[in-house]
Amino acid sequence: MTEPTSDITPSIESHLRQHLPRPDLQFPHYGRDASDHSHAVYSIIGHLAALGLTDWVPRLTMWLSRYDGLELYAEDEEDPHLCVRQVLANHCARVLDQGKQNETLKAQIVEDLLQLTFVRYRAHWGTDLAADACVFR
Repeated sequence: MTEPTSDITPSIESHLRQHLPRPDLQFPHYGRDASDHSHAVYSIIGHLAALGLTDWVPRLTMWLSRYDGLELYAEDEEDPHLCVRQVLANHCARVLDQGKQNETLKAQIVEDLLQLTFVRYRAHWGTDLAADACVFR
């Protein structure tokens, strides 16, 4: 396995402090803001558009939907939507600084997404808390 070429571990708190304003607690927002889980998909679409990858929106959102609900069980740092948003935000910043060929950029994004922790999670849907040993034979 190759080593990731960028720091893809999302630091949600630092991202919020650096880039997004504090949530507005008054009407009509009541504490909701663009940095929460519910709005992450909109940021993902915006980042893809900024990277010139709008054709990826249907495929990436379909792939991400496979992990829907995982945020209820995962740590905040491993929320799939927030992690993908952070990877794309990092690439947006890097492209503005360096500029990259589209194919190189696509390959690097895929590599970074596959390095995220939640991609290797497994779910067991059953009545027992532990997975049945015969399922994995």
